[in-house]
Amino acid sequence: MAPRKYEKKARAASTHETRGRILMASLALHSDKGFGATSWQDIADRAGVAVGTVYYHFPTIDDLVPACSTLARSLVPQPDGTIFDGVRGTGKRIEVLVRALIAYYSGTQGGIRNALRERQQIGVVDRIVSETERNISRLAREAIGPVPTEETAKKVEAILDFRTWDSLQSRGLSEEEVAESVSSLVRALISKRS
Repeated sequence: MAPRKYEKKARAASTHETRGRILMASLALHSDKGFGATSWQDIADRAGVAVGTVYYHFPTIDDLVPACSTLARSLVPQPDGTIFDGVRGTGKRIEVLVRALIAYYSGTQGGIRNALRERQQIGVVDRIVSETERNISRLAREAIGPVPTEETAKKVEAILDFRTWDSLQSRGLSEEEVAESVSSLVRALISKRS
């Protein structure tokens, strides 16, 4: 006798819910403790499942981290080129990008901080960080338009980096002050055309 449809649906829903709990637990732990310091047992305890269940869904860190990254991006999306839709002028594009990055950094700060610290030790983390950096580089270049030197573009990317935001906000600057400061720095750089 074939299993009933509702039993399959209930099992699938339960599996999906368990996987979601594991991912949420992992995301929180990676943000709090870091990637390397988080064990499968830590994840199991936080998710309220057996450690074997965590391994069943995510046998390796190479399986777990990309799934966590996908979840994180669904909760706090990375800015993309659509932020510039209908935005005219370099100064306005810079402001829009800076504010979008601040919102992204604010919503993911623990995970980004740990990812930057651990990227050299964990290959999958490095790949995800590199992808994020490439995305921000594309957005920066789209915001500032053509620049005469690669050096200017790299300076702009450095100013837009998470570590700049992290440093400014850790010194007590408000989001508005950070946005104004970073936008002013970028505008000054591109007006110099160094």
